[in-house]
Amino acid sequence: MKHSGSITSRIHESSLMDSILDSTTARQPHSLCEDSIAFILMAQSANDHIRIIREIIQSTKETRNRLRQGIQDLRLSLNNLEHTQQRDILNTEYEMTVNVNKLKTNLFQLIQDQREQNNQFDQQIVSLQQDCDDIEYQSNKLDQKLQYMCSKTGQYQYVDYDNYIQ
Repeated sequence: MKHSGSITSRIHESSLMDSILDSTTARQPHSLCEDSIAFILMAQSANDHIRIIREIIQSTKETRNRLRQGIQDLRLSLNNLEHTQQRDILNTEYEMTVNVNKLKTNLFQLIQDQREQNNQFDQQIVSLQQDCDDIEYQSNKLDQKLQYMCSKTGQYQYVDYDNYIQ
């Protein structure tokens, strides 16, 4: 009886240790070590010690593999972030270059338009100046004719350009 009770308690302890080990795999490494030492001290036979040590080794390997995978995932994320950042920088530089070129083109066109408008104004000014010169010449000619006519007829006395006295 005593022997079967001992086996029953060992099976119960073994399943209890398995469930505890399963719960410790998600825990921090230092608490896993503390728990592992406690399990080894609770073992009642060499086979229990070996089984617990193997489980600890397996759990440690799994934890190490998860850490390595986490590190690889972080490196991949970092590489993706760096790639995204570089792509964003290049896109921004390209957009800025395109915008600057558009602004240059627009500015050049505005300058050309302004030059053409200035040339047209200059031509209009020259034309108006010629018209003014022609009008002044015609006015002087008419003044001379009017003075000549006034002096010949004696009827009108020329005073100025706008006013004539009889």
